[in-house]
Amino acid sequence: MGTIMIVKVRAYAKINLCLEIISARNDNYHDICTAIQSVGLFDELEFTERIDQGINVYVDGAVDNDQFALINDSAQLMKNSYSKSYGADIILQKNIPLSSGLGGGSSNAAATILALNKLWNLDLGKESLMQIGMAVGSDVGYFIQNSGAALVTGKGEKIQSLNRPPTGFALIIISKQRAMEEKTKKMFSLITPSDFTDGSITKSFTNVMQNSSCWAEIYSSVESINCFDPYILKNSEISNIERVYVKFKERINHAQFSGTGPSFYSIFDDHEEAVDASKTIDLNSFEVYVVPLISTPIDLHVE
Repeated sequence: MGTIMIVKVRAYAKINLCLEIISARNDNYHDICTAIQSVGLFDELEFTERIDQGINVYVDGAVDNDQFALINDSAQLMKNSYSKSYGADIILQKNIPLSSGLGGGSSNAAATILALNKLWNLDLGKESLMQIGMAVGSDVGYFIQNSGAALVTGKGEKIQSLNRPPTGFALIIISKQRAMEEKTKKMFSLITPSDFTDGSITKSFTNVMQNSSCWAEIYSSVESINCFDPYILKNSEISNIERVYVKFKERINHAQFSGTGPSFYSIFDDHEEAVDASKTIDLNSFEVYVVPLISTPIDLHVE
């Protein structure tokens, strides 16, 4: 096979700046309108080719093809769709907390699709890659588009890149209790027509964001929304999240859940301000990250 190619990827997390559900679809999905921003919390993946057509995901030195099924599913779909005769070994260093609402699984899936396109010399265009991504999950297309800030509509396949927002730092707070299985599916099942909105809140937010010089200006000028807020707060599997979230919001003024939670965050104009905010309440039972907003959610290079 000659020189062994190694593809290394940093797959970054995302936050939902706004999230509205427009309507239910006939294919069991929902039409959404959401503004998404990538942040500087990332997983690392390393891809090498193997000749026996096997695909294995290694975590902490051991094969784990079940817990990180989206990686394996993406690789299998790429191989089966394009009749590739080789396989791949994939090493994952997991840093984005699981089931947190930060898109770690979707980011890993997109990283896999983009990396194998390079590793296997498939030379697929963006449209083909997007089709594979959307077959894996509705959030994967955003990461394949690889635009830090984006307005996402439809079931996730319509992605409009946005002008880079003001520089900022996200203070992300994540409950250490994330026991709900099939969380996204369950959270969407709680949505009723009374939760549907028309997307205008998200579009107003993105318009203000792209024309503001700082996040303090954005938050003082326009409201944001996450339609899952009441359902995350009622989630009995996460003890004290409502108390902590409400107390944090009282102290900081702005707090927002990301995706279907349970992560919540606020964005600050400088790093020190974000760090200081993390000290305003007792967060001993939570994981806390202060990370910059970044311009691309997938960073890939070949060795």
